[in-house]
Amino acid sequence: MFRELLSLDGTTLARAQEGLPFSQAIPWDWKLVLALAVISTLAGTYLVTSWRSVVALTSHKQHGKRPPILPYWIPFVGSLIPYVRDTSRLAAKLVSAFGQSVPAGLQLGTIKLYVVGSPDHTNALFKTTPAITSNIGVVMSMKYMFGTPAEVFPLYARDDSGPFATPLAGSHVLPENRIRFLHWSSAHQHLASAGNSMGERYMNILSRNVSAATSIGIEWVEMPDLFEWIQKLAFLAATESLCGSSILSLHPTLTEDFWAFVGCLPTLVKWVPRWSSPVAHKKRDKMLMMVKEWHAFADAHSDFAKPAADDPEWDPYFGSKYVKARQRSFHGIGMMNADGRASEDLALLFAAHANSITAVFWTVFEVFSRPSLLSRVRDIAQSAHDTRAQQSESIQLDKNPLLQSVFAETTRLRVPSVMPKVATGGDYQLGEWSIPEGSILAINAGAGAMNKDVWNAGTAEEPHPLEGFWDERFLIYPNKPNSGPLRKQKGAFGADNQALATHSSTQEKPSHEPTFSLSGLGGAYIPFGGGPSICPGRHFARKEVVTTLSILALRFDVELHVPKGRTPKMDQAFFAMGTLPPAEKVPFRIRRRPLPET
Repeated sequence: MFRELLSLDGTTLARAQEGLPFSQAIPWDWKLVLALAVISTLAGTYLVTSWRSVVALTSHKQHGKRPPILPYWIPFVGSLIPYVRDTSRLAAKLVSAFGQSVPAGLQLGTIKLYVVGSPDHTNALFKTTPAITSNIGVVMSMKYMFGTPAEVFPLYARDDSGPFATPLAGSHVLPENRIRFLHWSSAHQHLASAGNSMGERYMNILSRNVSAATSIGIEWVEMPDLFEWIQKLAFLAATESLCGSSILSLHPTLTEDFWAFVGCLPTLVKWVPRWSSPVAHKKRDKMLMMVKEWHAFADAHSDFAKPAADDPEWDPYFGSKYVKARQRSFHGIGMMNADGRASEDLALLFAAHANSITAVFWTVFEVFSRPSLLSRVRDIAQSAHDTRAQQSESIQLDKNPLLQSVFAETTRLRVPSVMPKVATGGDYQLGEWSIPEGSILAINAGAGAMNKDVWNAGTAEEPHPLEGFWDERFLIYPNKPNSGPLRKQKGAFGADNQALATHSSTQEKPSHEPTFSLSGLGGAYIPFGGGPSICPGRHFARKEVVTTLSILALRFDVELHVPKGRTPKMDQAFFAMGTLPPAEKVPFRIRRRPLPET
């Protein structure tokens, strides 16, 4: 019968020539054979891949065993279709099947991707080693998300020198083409310090804009969506503080166009060609054009090429010294051109604004949903405002343990980032597992954030599930053994994540005062990554969130039109891209409060 299937008989061909659809021309017995062949192939593939997974899990080898691969049905395709359709659901399925301690894999066509959720494994991957590289994340995002032109793309693809001053062994990239080091050096010089200049500038601009807004008075005003309102409010202040005011003057619709572009990223990140998604590509093209025009205007009015010690921290054309330093570096790269620089600063706008402003929304939502917490935040903000004459207001806010805990809890819940790395120096040994060379290792921040073996979820009398928001999860109270972020305060889950902590976690406090702590959370709390490549903009992001929250709490009354205890769902289409936005609108009403006395 299989031979008949391969050589169609005359009757079948005659039926097809009479104009009948091919499916109707094939006799029923052949259709049955085709169906059985397809079913047996799918079932056989699933049985074989399931058996391989069981063998991997039950292996008694202590070293060098291959991790299991999630069973799949379609040969040569693997889990690629569910990966494209719903990445977050597939990641959850992987954790459900194998747990968080196993770096289980996905077969995505010809690519093997292993998802890492164990804190110990995560800490191992954050260490600098030539055996793995994180360049793939930069390469793929610059090409597919930010539209790096083809003639500039090799600059990213060929850079195997690493992000640090000393190139990795075996690299032959010219010093002027070390794009990752240029990224790292300028960011750490201007952003990594917990210094206050950018945070103070943002606070002043936001406060000015809030005061100038005449559409909101002392009477209640109905608004359709809290996220949309915060997007505009925070974007204008953050962009001016980072990039100057000229970009906003040149492009009055920049706010709307930026968020429209961000909304298209779930399409662009899936490598969808232009002919298949013309709207998404056009919105990115518009943003690139705007950035390019801003560069030309700023270049004509401000000299970034000759820095001086007495240069101002900010000017209206390029904005901060950080942006100027990036321009100076990019102009020194032979392979870079104007279109490539536009892609770079579109990526900067996304990295600086999309995640932190979305975190602002979630923080404001959580605080304004809880009257008692809102009252505490207002007291803190008022105290900082009252002491501003003696010390910077943003420093006062940044030191506060409760505000730090609120920020940390927001980012724990809402930033299920995925950080990809590639095994490049032969098979990579991750604990007892051996990862094949060329495979992708994806660190899953969401898995660490929900690890019940690590986190304090409250007590039976006072539960605080990890799926919910607890404003004091990161606070340690004296004489309260059940306080603090860890399930057990002495846990060996890797190195302390002290790079994220501020001085408030270590300074002496009265015995009744809580202390903010990230101690012992290395590999579990990683919304900004970890190790030497930890996000250098994390300090500014924290200042941006707590400053915006404090100003809004002092200046406005806000009533959310959502049922009590209900939280908007997160838009999982943005999974792995940073802070997840809400998947639904949050209507609210707002009115202005009396301005605090100075």
